[in-house]
Amino acid sequence: MPSDAELQRLFKKLHRLWATDKKVMYSSSHKAMMQHPAYKMIIALGPRMVPIILKEWQEHYQSGWWSPALTAITGAQPILKEHAGKYDDIRGDWLRWGKEHGYL
Repeated sequence: MPSDAELQRLFKKLHRLWATDKKVMYSSSHKAMMQHPAYKMIIALGPRMVPIILKEWQEHYQSGWWSPALTAITGAQPILKEHAGKYDDIRGDWLRWGKEHGYL
């Protein structure tokens, strides 16, 4: 099993691959972003990625669209109905959820 430090390095590598891919960088389609192999691999790494993703999103506001990944990993859907489609609020809902569940 990889150590926390190894997972963090792997996350950074995968995130960099995903975030710098021109097909993702210039796409306004969340579906296109979520279909990227690196994004899918982050999800496949499972629950140990949750605190890493949340910390990344907390520290780097525009680091990516993590809501679908977090839902895929945790099954949680903490987004308030009135926040649908609002990036700032969705991010805030997930960060609040992360604190409430001991991930942050």
